[in-house]
Amino acid sequence: MNARYLPASDYLQLKSVSHLLLKKAGGGRLAAAEITRGSESRFSEAASTSFPERFLAVDQVADLEAHCGAPLVTRTLAGLTGHDLVSRADPQKPEAALHHHLIAIVAETGDVTRCLGTLMNEGRLNSPTARMDLLREIDEAHTALAALSALVRQVS
Repeated sequence: MNARYLPASDYLQLKSVSHLLLKKAGGGRLAAAEITRGSESRFSEAASTSFPERFLAVDQVADLEAHCGAPLVTRTLAGLTGHDLVSRADPQKPEAALHHHLIAIVAETGDVTRCLGTLMNEGRLNSPTARMDLLREIDEAHTALAALSALVRQVS
């Protein structure tokens, strides 16, 4: 196998999320074969770590994610390049969408503040698990802000 650009753990993450997408698409390989092109065996290989060179094709991912209504693989790919994936707001209702985003931002930044305050109060900022919890909260707040940014760019 040729050298790869990303660390092995990233490819394993793609395998894992591919498996999850296949399950969400209706339970597995047979359902996927009915939704998009490909055979049961190819879908099995794409989700299996026993076949490190096999992955879902981009059009298969698009079909399966559209069927499920969840961009599982796409979100993972965005994360691997240091990006966040946010959904577009309904351009027909920008005022309602702005209100929705405001509520999400207040809630998510409140979660960051609460988590950070608790960790500081308990002296647990050096704990790897606690830092991961804080980073998760920060990521969620960032995603809420990015969604507002996308809406404002759309409405302008």
